[in-house]
Amino acid sequence: MKLFKASWVILCIGFATTFSHTATSSIPDWDSKIQHGKLENGLQYFAYHSDNADEPFNVRLIVHAGSIDEPEIKGIAHAVEHMVFNQSVNHPEGIHDYLSKIGWKAGKEVNAKTGQTETNYMIRTRPHDALDLKGSLQLLADIAGGAKMLEEQWEKEKKIIIEEKRQGEHVIKRLSKQIKQSTKANSKYAEGTVIGSYQSINEITQSDLKAFYESNYVASNMSLIISGYFKPENLVHNIEDTFEYLPTVPKPERNYVDFPLDQTIKLNKVQDREGTTSKVALGLRMALPPKSTSEGINLRLENYIIRKLLMPQIHRNAVFYPESVSSISGVLKEPSNERLVLAFSAKTEDHDDGVQAILKEIERLRRYGFSEESLQKVLSNTKATARRNATSTSKRSYASWEDKITNALLTDTVVADPNEKFEYTMKLLNGVTLERINARLVEILNAPDIFIYYQAPGDIKLSLPSVEEVEEWKRGIALESIEQPIKQSFSNEKPLMALPREEKEEVKLPIAPPQINKKIPSFQYHEKQSVFEWKLENGNRVVWLNRPTPSNKILLKAITNIGYENQEQPEWLSQSALQLFEQNHPVGVKPQDWLDWQKENNSKWKFKLHPQHLDLSIATTVDDLESTFYAFWLNHQKRDFDNNAIEALNESVAMALKSDKTLNLSELRYGEKQDKTAIEKRLKSITTSTLESVSNSLLNQTQTMFIVGEIDTKYLEKLIAQYLSPFVNTSAMTSKPVSQRVGSHSFIRELSGDLKTRTTIYGSKSLDWTPERAFILSTLNPVIQEALRKKLRLELAGTYRVIFEMKLNPNNNQVETELSFLSDPKRSSELTNEALAVLSHLTPYIQSMNIERVKEDIKFAESTRLEVSSTWLRRLMLSYREYNDPRYLDSMLTIPNELSINELVKLSESVFPIENQVLIESQYSPQY
Repeated sequence: MKLFKASWVILCIGFATTFSHTATSSIPDWDSKIQHGKLENGLQYFAYHSDNADEPFNVRLIVHAGSIDEPEIKGIAHAVEHMVFNQSVNHPEGIHDYLSKIGWKAGKEVNAKTGQTETNYMIRTRPHDALDLKGSLQLLADIAGGAKMLEEQWEKEKKIIIEEKRQGEHVIKRLSKQIKQSTKANSKYAEGTVIGSYQSINEITQSDLKAFYESNYVASNMSLIISGYFKPENLVHNIEDTFEYLPTVPKPERNYVDFPLDQTIKLNKVQDREGTTSKVALGLRMALPPKSTSEGINLRLENYIIRKLLMPQIHRNAVFYPESVSSISGVLKEPSNERLVLAFSAKTEDHDDGVQAILKEIERLRRYGFSEESLQKVLSNTKATARRNATSTSKRSYASWEDKITNALLTDTVVADPNEKFEYTMKLLNGVTLERINARLVEILNAPDIFIYYQAPGDIKLSLPSVEEVEEWKRGIALESIEQPIKQSFSNEKPLMALPREEKEEVKLPIAPPQINKKIPSFQYHEKQSVFEWKLENGNRVVWLNRPTPSNKILLKAITNIGYENQEQPEWLSQSALQLFEQNHPVGVKPQDWLDWQKENNSKWKFKLHPQHLDLSIATTVDDLESTFYAFWLNHQKRDFDNNAIEALNESVAMALKSDKTLNLSELRYGEKQDKTAIEKRLKSITTSTLESVSNSLLNQTQTMFIVGEIDTKYLEKLIAQYLSPFVNTSAMTSKPVSQRVGSHSFIRELSGDLKTRTTIYGSKSLDWTPERAFILSTLNPVIQEALRKKLRLELAGTYRVIFEMKLNPNNNQVETELSFLSDPKRSSELTNEALAVLSHLTPYIQSMNIERVKEDIKFAESTRLEVSSTWLRRLMLSYREYNDPRYLDSMLTIPNELSINELVKLSESVFPIENQVLIESQYSPQY
């Protein structure tokens, strides 16, 4: 889980319930729902107790040490996080093996994450799990103080970390590293990455690991967070019983967490061989007082308001940008608890122009500031948000409580009582003045610590200005006459991109709804499942599951049995025609009227064309249901295609053909090669009539509309009769399902990038689909995934992550598997053979399963899924696909109880070994 740091003011205002803590009584303290304290050895703990006995609990241990706490060799903190899962005092077999024995998995029930300033260890349990709270605390305590850090285990773990680095090497990370050297210049944050370099990983010794572990993994440098259902009366005893043995030593000094500042302009280049972006950035860095002071709290409130005012004003001033600058953006953030950065970015290929455009915007802000009207608008919105959030905490889950406490600890704040928070926030907001906001803005804009970097694609020659040149630009702009900022308009709240309306009158469409001209046939009622079914004379069908939904939403999804894999049209034309149909408007309706009407009536249907079906979906309310049906009918009327649509089609297809420099994975897997010459020839013959004909054929196939929600039956029948009965379906199209190549095939793709090989193995085998069988088959996925992980990662140290997925495809009655991993090119063949050997001998892994635990896990996961209305909609569709009735809504509830080891073994043996296999090695090298 990635953690983020946020300024006190964001948390204060209501985007989270936290407040800076001081001894001042007027500043809210920790919410009384949170039990907190400190052991004699310095470990601090925070716990939220849920009254819901059906909820599990989460535990998080934060070690306040990360990559910035390392000595010269980078990657030690991350390496320690890996090593603590090996042999320990209480688990000589290794914690990985212990987790496997109790049915837990690293990355699922137990996870860890190393950052620059902290390392997090998280436990996520389920009700009645393998470990209770005390057992979970014992596990974390062993991680925190009992790791052995053995030499032979480090030599093996080192290979896994190298593979993890290979996994994450890409252009975005490389650019991010360079940018950090500007934004966090002169600090430990700019020294390498959390994982380190290939060289530094190999340089780390056992002594380095032990030294870091012993100096940073101490009780006084740790925070423990517990959230969920547990016995609160045993909480302190359990914590003391498990963590009290950790030695009492002083907390490490960390005076480098807030990076140093200076009074200079720092200039840098940002480039990568795969980079494509051209821009310039200018940032202003300054100190912030501690959040535990009144000054710190007030300044963060002012910073928040400036942030809300800044971007809209910069965007409105776009009319002043030079032609060489396409946009300017700005962001105000706290990279650490006591540092503030205001950074501007200009997209441009003329970097000197970009810097001067930013400097001019800074000078405009400095001279004119913000307006009273804009400030009052922001204050009004902020107060409204605070009021909403004052009541929202009652819906907070135990997991959300953990997240809130974590964020509070990392940002030196507290999770406060919502009512106290609201009152305190309103007092602060009521004291805000325009004079003070503009004065604070000038303070930030005058910060003397400045960084500038020029970013460009790798093949562009960059030339940086000198510091003296930048200073000269600043002085010159300060003497210029600069236009006042464009004022914000408060008469029209629509987005800038929307076409303006003279009045906010209700939008009316010129196309009259169809008239009710016939009664629909009586429905068939499936009482057990509370499902109503109508079969219409035009061949279409409506299936309605009458059950309540959260917020009384009505879910609708209309399905046809034809997708882009059909006999009549090529895939690219089917997909393009439908996409252009969705983007255009009905004939006779103005484009903006169509957009506005859909928005005003909450009636915008989502189109999605799948290989074997088309679906139109929407979530609406009873109040908007008639508009929703009307919109559905309109979405089957003629569209106003024009030559712009033809131009858009040509551009998108041409771009796709041009970008296809390597063999397409789908082409290799299925053996269906696209004829580019034929596509280009067909493209020349496409007209608006072609687009209309293709989209009309796809949309007007026989369809079933599935509905979930509570609706009056007579009202629904009226809507069906008026809007669905008049449909006239077009000639039936023929589906053309694509299946994987038959037999065994191997291919190599040569690609540009860092040295590595991505091995992907696709498999398929015939097996009749039913929703029940597909469900049971899916229970084997985590077992196979874990078996592959044990072999390829833990035993062979050949890869960091193995991806495996198996599903039963209802379109072709085939089991389809996909196995993928990244590795050193020298080991790809070895690892491939080992992976295939695992798949050929799965029975021992399945027989070692704790089937009762698996059943409980499935039941827990299902209980969560079935709280979501879309799950019922999806399961209803699956039931009608196989049985033409809703029986699966009953059988799905009993599947977990019917699972057995023998059944899973039998199912596995019917699938493996796979009949058809396609092996693809994507070989990356910088030279390609």
